[in-house]
Amino acid sequence: MDKTTPQRPTSTSLHRLDGPIELIELDGHAPSSSIFHHSSSSETWHPKVTPYRLITLLTTICLGTAKAVAVQEGSQNEPITLEWVTGIVVFLVLFNFGTYEDRPSHHIPNYLSWLFKPDCMDVVWWLISIIYPSFTRPNYISTEARSDPETAYVVTTYRLLVSTTVFTFGLLKASLTYSGISTGANWIEWILGVVITSILYIIGLYENNSAQLLPSFFGKDRAYIVRNGLNSSFKLIAIGSSLTIMSFWFVIDRPKDYRTEVELPFILKGYNSSTGILVEGAFIFFFLLGAVFLYSTIRSLVEDYRAHISPVLLQFFDRVDTVMSRIARAPFRWFLHYAYMLRHSLTLLLVLAFYISWLSFTFGYIYRAATSDPSLTIPAKWNSFLYFSMAFASLAPMAILFMFIRWAWRGLMGEIRYGTDRFGVLAIRRLLRLEAERIHYAFIEFSESLYGSLV
Repeated sequence: MDKTTPQRPTSTSLHRLDGPIELIELDGHAPSSSIFHHSSSSETWHPKVTPYRLITLLTTICLGTAKAVAVQEGSQNEPITLEWVTGIVVFLVLFNFGTYEDRPSHHIPNYLSWLFKPDCMDVVWWLISIIYPSFTRPNYISTEARSDPETAYVVTTYRLLVSTTVFTFGLLKASLTYSGISTGANWIEWILGVVITSILYIIGLYENNSAQLLPSFFGKDRAYIVRNGLNSSFKLIAIGSSLTIMSFWFVIDRPKDYRTEVELPFILKGYNSSTGILVEGAFIFFFLLGAVFLYSTIRSLVEDYRAHISPVLLQFFDRVDTVMSRIARAPFRWFLHYAYMLRHSLTLLLVLAFYISWLSFTFGYIYRAATSDPSLTIPAKWNSFLYFSMAFASLAPMAILFMFIRWAWRGLMGEIRYGTDRFGVLAIRRLLRLEAERIHYAFIEFSESLYGSLV
């Protein structure tokens, strides 16, 4: 078998390799020039203006302007009809036809090819060349790049711009509408629905360009900006909510009862005190809860933006965090230790105190309703339902509180039997001495921890 020796390329073939590369579409339809040079240095890229895109743009401009004029003239039926036609009929038709736009040319039916294959700019350049014979047609390419749906970026700068613009103008229009400024709302709707929408649509035609135009605007993933923005927004909302909850203690007035203890019967002597304790306890709880959320959120924000904070300010935050952590940790650890040692006694006392206060509050409310207190605007026909509901509310917690009382009582009796002999008086004395020693040691530990955190 003869072996053919490979020949060196001649100068003519090398010259052909250095020449321009001609790209022709597979379906035989060329873009703005049927044979074009793929040279980014001498040629630019512009989108193909197909009849479908031109119809979409002109429909948006015409119908949006017609609706704005009808609203401005005070018409009632015409704007509603135009909005129905624009928002439902035209949108559905254009949306369904738009599914063919991203398909390859050979997958488009022949009866729809006139919508997606021709370039309307060819007609424009032809008319200009007739009017001005010396006019030279611009040389540009219109081949669009087809991105892979699995790898295509979803959050780009262009799409963020579109979403932000729609949200901003929509919020502005809603504010003007609810404020009764109908003329301003109509102009805002026209600017958004016609001018800005048309501009964004034309810019969006450059999104799938094959010349790598504005890659940071159309191609770079900006999902991290959305994630960081949402994260920071939620934390700012948490800070605002925490400050709002903490302000309840200072802003909201406490309920006042001008009745004196002498005017109330013996069983309701503690009604005013119980009401004050329950309400003030709820305010203190919400204030502490808001303070915890506020501290945690600010600390989380500092950790997120640590790289963008100046070293001096960052050192200040770290020092404050260290001091606050020590101060918060020392009493909390002491409280948990002390509460665990006296868990049975504290549970029994707190449950009994809460239930006595709750009973005093509910029966006091029933008494005020029964004596026709002018501060309670309750119809007389609701008195029986009110008595029943308040009595049920006073007895319902017993089912849950009884379990706590039983657990606390059994634990307390077990401690008494475990630390003493048969004499009950001696058992109580030893228990009190043991609790006094525990309180003494716990107070010493708390003082040392607090002194260490401050030093």
